[in-house]
Amino acid sequence: MNFDAPNANIACSRRQRSNTPLQALNLLDDVVFFEAAQGLAYRLVREAPKDFRHRLNYAYEVTVARGPSAKETERLGKYFDQQMSALSKSPAEAKELFPAPVEGVAPAEVAAWVGVSRVLLNLDEFITRE
Repeated sequence: MNFDAPNANIACSRRQRSNTPLQALNLLDDVVFFEAAQGLAYRLVREAPKDFRHRLNYAYEVTVARGPSAKETERLGKYFDQQMSALSKSPAEAKELFPAPVEGVAPAEVAAWVGVSRVLLNLDEFITRE
């Protein structure tokens, strides 16, 4: 009901796009989505080249099957930098977001990628593919 799913007894050629606060709460508070964000962050730091732009491009390809726009890159770049700054000052918080160390990657960086992954996994474009 939170995601405006169509009636299963009637054919639906196109889902209505919606974005409600209840959807965001569902996705941000759900343990499965948090663990999926951790898994995506781990995959990004292990499989993509080490710079931000390559990792973000890879994250978009994996989640929504396209590259990010210039505006999306700018906004998520600012968010990533804010997360890195905050998590670098609070190692305990970084460890809460991603408890397992990744060889060669700072814990704050992996934790910041968890935050970016949560943003991407919460997009309507990810939830309802068209």
